[in-house]
Amino acid sequence: ALAAGARVEVVERFDERVDALWRDAAPRHPVIARRDLAFLRWRFDRSPAAQRVTRLYIQRRGQLMGYVVLRADSWRGLPVTVVLDYLVRPGWTLPAFALAVEFARRERTAALLCRTLNPEVARPLAAMGFVCFRNGFNLPTRMMARVGPGAEENAALLSDPANWYVTAADSDLGFTPFDPAGT
Repeated sequence: ALAAGARVEVVERFDERVDALWRDAAPRHPVIARRDLAFLRWRFDRSPAAQRVTRLYIQRRGQLMGYVVLRADSWRGLPVTVVLDYLVRPGWTLPAFALAVEFARRERTAALLCRTLNPEVARPLAAMGFVCFRNGFNLPTRMMARVGPGAEENAALLSDPANWYVTAADSDLGFTPFDPAGT
């Protein structure tokens, strides 16, 4: 069942509430890029493509439980909604994606698509009916990480993709049409 009292709010730009969400959600992800207010404003609110994205706040009783950033796109000639980024509090993956699916339905899109590398979402998305497709890239994916003190201890952590939290916002994929050929 959807978390009691969960609701979605479309916001024009990110606000200070995302900093508390970042502080609460980040520690459970071993390898994650910063997703605080400064980053989100830079990545989405001040981007040349800022008007092309929709920012959803997932809330319960006035508290921000997560956010999902969406973009309208096309895939195989059909209108789709693409998840560019998301971050949720523990236990809020399913409600956040359920509300995003409902939003995409109201927008009359054929599907909600999400490119992510995050072991935490695999089960909830599969339970919702998401299907995992090959990513369509023919070249190896390379990630660059900046580490501070203790780099030697972090090498094993960084070398295992099972530790990563990656979305399209962590790369240029956020700016690239999902299906440029429309086929």
